[in-house]
This record gives sequence, structure tokens and C-alpha cells, in this order.
Amino acid sequence: MDGRPQIQGYGLGVAPGRLPGVHAATDRRQESSHAHIGRALGAGATPDEVRAAVRVTAPFGMTGTWPASDILDALLAEREEQEGRRTPGAA
Repeated sequence: MDGRPQIQGYGLGVAPGRLPGVHAATDRRQESSHAHIGRALGAGATPDEVRAAVRVTAPFGMTGTWPASDILDALLAEREEQEGRRTPGAA
């Protein structure tokens, strides 16, 4: 062993500055956030209620909160486009 911490049998130096499986875990978290946010909106939660729920996760890690906030914004924009209240691609 070279003195580096091990994660599930992999050294932290596998790829410079990257942990094994981090990108896959991030992708799964974003897919999960997309599903949960979509379900909440579909069940009748207001955008403000969902935004408050997303923000309350910040103390547990902003790396999850920021993408979830972006996902919420994208879902709301998509909804507005579908309802004809927004032109496609408008910011």
C-alpha cells in the first residue's frame, strides 16, 4: 500500500483529482432529483413549495442542491412551454 486512503479497494490516485464512481453517483443523484421534483409538481406541490424543499437540503451539500435547483427551473420552464405561457428557449 502506498499510504493513500482506499475507497472500495481503489486508491484515490486512480485518476488525478477524481474519485472512482463519483460521476456515476452524481448522475444517479440528478436522475433521482429529476424524478422526485417531477413527482412533487405532478402531485400538486407549488413551485415555491418544491423550491423550499430543495433549499432545505443545502446544509447537507450544495453539490446536490444546485443541480436540483437547476432541474426544478428546467422542469418549470418545460411546463410553461407545454402550457403555452413561454416560448421555447426563452430565458
